[in-house]
Amino acid sequence: MFKLTEKDKKMLLILLIFLIGFGFYHAYQSMSLKLSNLKEENTKLLDRKAELDRAVEVYNKNKDKIEETKLNYYEISQKLPNNLDEKFCVVDALNLLRKYGAVINDLPIAQKQQFQYNGQKKVDGAYFHSIKITTQLTYENLKRLFTETSDFNTLYSVDSLSLVPLNNGDIISASFELKFFGFEDNNAPVRQWQDFNLETGKDKIFSSSTLKTTIVDTTSKEYIEQNKDFLVMLSTLNSPETAVQIVKIGEDFKIYGKNKQIEKAYIELKQNGEKLLYRMSTEGDAHPKDGGFKEFKINSENIIIYVYSTERKYQDDKNVILLNVKNETSKKVMVYVFNDDKNKPRLNLTAIGNNIFVEKR
Repeated sequence: MFKLTEKDKKMLLILLIFLIGFGFYHAYQSMSLKLSNLKEENTKLLDRKAELDRAVEVYNKNKDKIEETKLNYYEISQKLPNNLDEKFCVVDALNLLRKYGAVINDLPIAQKQQFQYNGQKKVDGAYFHSIKITTQLTYENLKRLFTETSDFNTLYSVDSLSLVPLNNGDIISASFELKFFGFEDNNAPVRQWQDFNLETGKDKIFSSSTLKTTIVDTTSKEYIEQNKDFLVMLSTLNSPETAVQIVKIGEDFKIYGKNKQIEKAYIELKQNGEKLLYRMSTEGDAHPKDGGFKEFKINSENIIIYVYSTERKYQDDKNVILLNVKNETSKKVMVYVFNDDKNKPRLNLTAIGNNIFVEKR
């Protein structure tokens, strides 16, 4: 049987110590490298945190200015819409002439033209449509039409003016070129087509017949209030319950906004077979919380969204709600907007999908 001498034992002990030392050295080197990498990563993260802290500090210092800039950008984009076309110009011309009690005749409109500063230098993105106006109105209203341009919802100008006094100067026969301006900006919110009021009534030829008293008037305010599926309430930033609230009728569930000068809100509708699904959100809240959709039953043949806004209450009352309604169902979505400010609407609505009808009252 093989026996180890004392010398062999000592040599094996020395070898064991060497192997342990060698293993410890490599383990130390590996741990040291990992520690160095972690320290480097930690330094980068601390630098990034300091950078973000500085950004937050700058944002907090300039928060009001940033919000004001966003609001000004929104207002300018409404004054100079990026999707101005003939139909908007005709509606704006009709609204303008009616505002000043002018006689309305034909409204021939020219094609889109690029704007030139002082008739020479082109301004990139700026364009206009012109309408030849021939009308009659009082001299005082004509002056107001020239001086109150900033009060109108879009930017316009008057060129090539020709005047003929009538009735001893009480009435003016005026001929002029009316120009409405737009600006191409893909980042700006588009102007929505929601200028028509489709209310029924005795003087409306398409209203429910008085001979068929049993037919329910589905456009009456009473019917809308009784059968609404969603209620959207808009108010000032000083409202005790935030400037925007969305309620799902039937569930009595309400979500609140974040009280920003310009705030986005969403109502999204989709269909899975025969099931109708929804989700709603603001920048401060959402339902359902997990970002999914929830099934619901409608209260009438169509999906009704009742928007109750409020008129502007004071000079600094400028907040705007950008409400996005998306419909991916086979149902019609009827959006009724009540009591919004006529001069500076609190609501800007974007319709995404088909069969979305908007009516302002």
